[in-house]
Amino acid sequence: MWRFDAGQLTGLDPEPVQHLKWDIFPNPAGSLLNFQRVGCQNPESAGLLFLDITGQLQFQIPFAETVSTTGMSPGLYFILLEDGPHTEFIGKAVIQK
Repeated sequence: MWRFDAGQLTGLDPEPVQHLKWDIFPNPAGSLLNFQRVGCQNPESAGLLFLDITGQLQFQIPFAETVSTTGMSPGLYFILLEDGPHTEFIGKAVIQK
């Protein structure tokens, strides 16, 4: 929301979105996939969403630092972290069998 005052543009800056770096390893992955937030603790009550290359949701699981890939088909997955009302893309991973 912006407002003009005496010929000057003024307004409130929206709260900055804090995008944190994630390490997802090994990548490509065999039977396990590990998640680690760089410079910060991992979330306790979040979920992981795994989307295929068409954007279709394939898996939704509670966050864990180590995830088994045994039920996943080989391929590329886009991974999102869902933490309360916020959903953030955190990376991609290739699953190989």
